[in-house]
Amino acid sequence: MASLDVGGSGIGSPALPARLTAVDHRPGATRGWTLSDIVEVTRITSVAISADGARWAFVVKQPSLDLAESRYGLYVGTGDGPARKVADSAYLADLQPRPGHKTWTLRGEFGHGVQVYDIDDAGRRTPRLVHQPLSQVGGDTSLAPSASEPARATGVLAFGWSPDGKALWYATLRPRSAKRQRAWREEGLAYVDGRTTATDFYAEPPAEAVELWVRETRSGRDQLVAQSPGDRSTASVAFRGGSVFWDGPQGLVYQRPGLSETGAPNQSSWRFDVATGSSAPQPQSGGVRTASGRLRLTRLDGGKYELSEVSSLARALTSLGSVSYSGMGGALGVWRSPGGQVLYGVRQADRLGLAAYPAQTPLSQVRESLHPCAFDESLRVGVCGRESLTRAPELVKVGPSTGAVRVLARPNARYDTISPLTSEPATWTNRFGTVSGGYITYPRNYQPGRRYPAIVITHAADARNLFAAETFQWAFPLQVLAERGYVVLSVNETTSDLSVSDAYGSAHSNLSPARMQQGMGLDAVATMEAAVADAVARGLVDPQRVGIAGYSRGGIVTTLALSQSKVFRAGINADTSFFSAGGFYRGGMVREIYRGLFGGPPLDPRYAAAYRAFSPSARADRFAGPLLQLFTGRSAASALELDQALKEAKIPTKLIAYPGETHILHRPRTAMAAMKASLTWFETWLAEGADGRQVLPVGSGAGDKVAFDLKLEGGAGEITAITKQ
Repeated sequence: MASLDVGGSGIGSPALPARLTAVDHRPGATRGWTLSDIVEVTRITSVAISADGARWAFVVKQPSLDLAESRYGLYVGTGDGPARKVADSAYLADLQPRPGHKTWTLRGEFGHGVQVYDIDDAGRRTPRLVHQPLSQVGGDTSLAPSASEPARATGVLAFGWSPDGKALWYATLRPRSAKRQRAWREEGLAYVDGRTTATDFYAEPPAEAVELWVRETRSGRDQLVAQSPGDRSTASVAFRGGSVFWDGPQGLVYQRPGLSETGAPNQSSWRFDVATGSSAPQPQSGGVRTASGRLRLTRLDGGKYELSEVSSLARALTSLGSVSYSGMGGALGVWRSPGGQVLYGVRQADRLGLAAYPAQTPLSQVRESLHPCAFDESLRVGVCGRESLTRAPELVKVGPSTGAVRVLARPNARYDTISPLTSEPATWTNRFGTVSGGYITYPRNYQPGRRYPAIVITHAADARNLFAAETFQWAFPLQVLAERGYVVLSVNETTSDLSVSDAYGSAHSNLSPARMQQGMGLDAVATMEAAVADAVARGLVDPQRVGIAGYSRGGIVTTLALSQSKVFRAGINADTSFFSAGGFYRGGMVREIYRGLFGGPPLDPRYAAAYRAFSPSARADRFAGPLLQLFTGRSAASALELDQALKEAKIPTKLIAYPGETHILHRPRTAMAAMKASLTWFETWLAEGADGRQVLPVGSGAGDKVAFDLKLEGGAGEITAITKQ
């Protein structure tokens, strides 16, 4: 393995305080939430605790509009605090205690790309794993390890200590040689379905494989465990996210990613034996004993796991929820004590929490979300981030057996001058009988009996009790919208037809396009309508002033809602163009997904009706209101199809691109600009009219305008009156 000269320490940043305490000042409320508050909220991104529970540590991320960047800090503490900052960096992640030593191990950027370091409580730093960062002839030297991280020079993608500390696994990218890179540039690259990532096809990807290694610490010997061919986009899925974990000190279980000939994902589970240096396939499940039977951990699509309890007597299988099984811990995880106690983090419908077997822990009743979390060896004590829709993140100590929760550090104490908003969980049943949940956030100084404009925010199943979560609300500032007088509906969608979701995930379907469209879109649109109908029936919302916003999957639902329903007057779609008709031609895997949804290509007359029935770009003339599109990086070009279709249909639309971002807006000033654009869009199109009606152009071809009144019946929206203007 290549080596670099890395060492030294550097502590100090104007954006991060030297100490964090648990002191609760709570002065009187003097103001409301602002955009800068949301952009600059301090995130607790990683936590760790020593085996004996005496020492703890955590990493915070601090965006700064003044610095135009985010800084990361490592804080350590003992007992009940306070926390002292011992390291400062442009990036820190994956914090873990080093077994058998009084040091912490993490990935960090200290001037040589992201590598793995040991850091003690005094801030002394020692390189643990160093791999040559990617270099590229005539191109960018950085990469985005995942869609939720910005591009940066990276040597090590992920790692994890063995239970005895004698070995650790790690993942790296194997660079393409300079010779092969030049050949690529000079001779070209043939596109191959299932092998070439479409977005990197023209971007000179500098890597040719993701590699999984094991290093034995005493000998320094490295063993190559597995590799996943592909370019740098593969780094976001291979050997990460709970797909690698230790099964005892000598066994490493990992999921080896693969692709079918069409590019559809398929994975197999393997176990590597450190002593023999060999791997063998194994069933994709495992288990631990409980008082009433056995916990079975079964791998699901997307690198997640379902935890179920198998009764010893009845042999019945009871699902306990979806978890991510990883020795690194975090929001989701499984922890086992030598005495047989099991603690697991669960992704519940509305929050992230904890529960234990064989005894149900009182911590499962905590109303806020607890994440990320880490626990001592005996599971007597742990440290977690705690937050909610109305509480910014803070660090707490938890007692799994007692339910005790004690604040250790409050990195967002500066928000004590802001009185919390009011949010409450809600459940909705759509017209198809599908039940989904989420939250209602009320405007500041809400007055019962008054109807307010409303914004629906959606992103698959991520509407949880989390504060300003960028992976849910993206650049749609929920708290500031509430300050501006909007009712905000954070709405999850539920997959009710598992056959459809399975077919969609495997990019292969024998189901009818009508059933696929119902399960992958129309059901979700009906859920968004049901949430609005409920708020209207309760007297909360003015039905003439409802908007919808979402990114990624939420953006898909947004464009479907505007093209399928008359409930929504305006929308914002962020960073997705999926289901636009031309997507059929974006590569093998996408082509197969579209074949399931539409039957075949959009230019084949046999399938034109299916596209007209479901594809937003094929239904541009039926949009109920204007659409703002906010896109990042290379994906922006794919938004032009819907943008041009809407313009042709005389529907107001706007497309803004933020180059260099990677599905999540990482640059603080970019996030601020996108939030301002979102607020302006909704305030422009949802402004109250003289008669409470919105006047919008429709695609009549002649540019006629109509005004329409909305009637809500059973959650469905329909036009009841049309008048030419």
